Amino acid sequence: MITESVLPDEAALAQFLRSLLSRGATLRKSSVLAPRGRVAIAEYGELAGEPRFLLLCNVPLGVYLGASLSLLSASVASEAVKADRLAESLAENLSEVFNVASRLFDGWGARIILRRVFLPGTPAPDEILNLADGAKQRGDYEVRIEGYGSGKLSLCAAAAVRREMEA
Repeated sequence: MITESVLPDEAALAQFLRSLLSRGATLRKSSVLAPRGRVAIAEYGELAGEPRFLLLCNVPLGVYLGASLSLLSASVASEAVKADRLAESLAENLSEVFNVASRLFDGWGARIILRRVFLPGTPAPDEILNLADGAKQRGDYEVRIEGYGSGKLSLCAAAAVRREMEA
């Protein structure tokens, strides 16, 4: 048996985004995205119990992910980024991206689902903010969506967990 981090690596995350959006997506390591402020936060876990994982993105990336999923024009997305606003349709699309992203946590041993989404301007509870601040494992990236632009994304795990895999 070998072990690997529960969080997907940069290459796996890029491949997931490319496949979901049907367009190029590149990632590079970045500074930590703070959970307080203009960010969208997706909470993942089992049906009941404590949160296990978080996915955070800033407004620009949220706009670009939502726009790309629905093939909205880059100029409309650019205007939304300038206005620092995630319109309702873009928020719905971003929530769908977050929902599909639960696949990133396959192999945890239990079924991990999207439990809640906190959009920019909607305060997340302290338990979520504290998990993001004190994550035991995390991946912080600058993500560029081909044809749109770039923004920041962070993946956080509540505990430093590894999963065992067949060699």
